[in-house]
Formats: sequence, C-alpha cells, structure tokens
Amino acid sequence: MLRPLRLLASPVTNGAALPTRGSPLPPRLETVRAPNILIVHAGDDNLRDFGLEVARGAMTVSPHVRVLHPSNASFQGDVLWADGILVGSNVYNANIDPTLMQWINTWDIQHDLGDKVAGSFVVAGGLSAGEEAVQLALLRSMMVLRLVVVGGAAWTRYTPVFSTHRHVLKLGCVQYILTNRL
Repeated sequence: MLRPLRLLASPVTNGAALPTRGSPLPPRLETVRAPNILIVHAGDDNLRDFGLEVARGAMTVSPHVRVLHPSNASFQGDVLWADGILVGSNVYNANIDPTLMQWINTWDIQHDLGDKVAGSFVVAGGLSAGEEAVQLALLRSMMVLRLVVVGGAAWTRYTPVFSTHRHVLKLGCVQYILTNRL
C-alpha cells in the first residue's frame, strides 16, 4: 500500500552539513525553515478575492507568502524563491487567462524546478464553464516545467466544487498544500 506523499519544509543549514544516509540524527528542528509560498493570479475581482483567501490559508502554514499579479511577478525573483507555487485563473471560454499563461511561458525551462510543489485554483462564471479544463491545463503546465503536483488529501475522495450565486470556486491542489503543510 502506498503512503500519501507528505512534503515538509526544506532544511536550511547555515553552513552545517546535513546528516547523510545512515546517519543516526535528523536535522535539528531549528534548522528547518518555513516554506516560501508564491501565489500568482490574473483575473477579475472574484479571482482576486479568492486569491486573498488562498493566501490567508497559506499564511497559516508559513509567514513567507507572496501574492502577485503576473505583471509584477518574475521568474528569477519570485519563482526561484518559492518552495510552493499556486497559480489562479479566471475561465475564458474554457481557457486559461492569457496574461497568466503568457507569464508562465516566460519561465526559463533550463532551471530544474523539480523541488517545488505546484497547485492551481480557478474561478468560473457557472457550472460546466470549463473550470476543470482550465485547472488541469494549469497543472499540466506546472508538470511540464517539472514542478511536483500533488492530488487531494485522499485518493478516494473527490475534491468538491464550492458554488455561490455568482461564480464557482474550484479547489485542487490548494487543499493539499494548505492542509498537509509543504
């Protein structure tokens, strides 16, 4: 039986050597730092409000949270800084917000981003507006760039869709990242 993947904060050593395989002692607790979480979203006020709620949840895990619009986010200064990246988009005819996708397309594919966790969140105008297609397209983009995409807390449980009278909020890997702590 496979155990669920649990990602913890990256160790910071301040020059001290980390224990090697077979070493009896793990890193001391004070050498582990809180993860850096980057939240980038492009869209309307509904998505901005949802992004702020995602950030509020992320701040329960780590004090190191940045919430940015793609026009203010950079690959060198923000993506490489982050341990976890959450991208959010409105749904445009079952497609990703072009501003967000254009920003993702500027990432340097020569960098190995395999040590970073990714998640996505989307806001759509109604049921069956293409929110699942957009969410999966965002996650595929992250996987192409070698980020780690993790499913929900239990593989047997479907991640719910939360409806309001104005729009649909769909949570994906956000739930895992925020509840299982990076």
